[in-house]
Amino acid sequence: PSIRMQICRPGRAVDLHELEGVSTGLAERTLTLLRGGKRARLFDAAEIGTHDTARRVAQALLQLERERSTRYEETGADDLYLGYPFVTGLAGGYLFRAPLILHPVRIERGARGAGAVSLVPPPDAAPVANQSALRLIFHRKGYSYPDELAEKADELAAVGPEALLAELALIGLGTVGSLDRLLPFGDRREELAEWRDDRLEVEECAVLGLFPQS
Repeated sequence: PSIRMQICRPGRAVDLHELEGVSTGLAERTLTLLRGGKRARLFDAAEIGTHDTARRVAQALLQLERERSTRYEETGADDLYLGYPFVTGLAGGYLFRAPLILHPVRIERGARGAGAVSLVPPPDAAPVANQSALRLIFHRKGYSYPDELAEKADELAAVGPEALLAELALIGLGTVGSLDRLLPFGDRREELAEWRDDRLEVEECAVLGLFPQS
């Protein structure tokens, strides 16, 4: 999923845009809060009991948290991030669809009822670049990816996607697409299977999921 995510699999990823089915604008507000390092309250137990979409999304988030906890206990790695935005393309014949920036986040259950759910950025945890995806893209394009560039990518990720995308464009990895409206993370497998030429596009999608960086 850190390199090629095609769909959001249960227990592995949740599309943030699904929150729009709970309340109009909730997905955008949640993304803005998390990017600003602030807690995002999604819904409480009362809302879960009266709204089918809220109940379904809450269950998906708690299933994702259980998987995160299990992996952490087994491996010591905490791979839960909010991936935003996504970059999709072909590089040297290799198809990728991956988050560009990874925002550390925790799924927090309220003390009153299992339905209460918030997303909370850990203190002092800055966004980082998806190094797994960047290393792959650079390798497939035949570009060098020194440690200095990896460090700079992390620094730019903390500034925002526009800064990192601008740096990639200077290197020769310009993207098409824009960041103006959060979109659902759709299934594009049939469309992407028809791609043949090298390309790189940005998708304004936000997915909460497990994105290992090893």
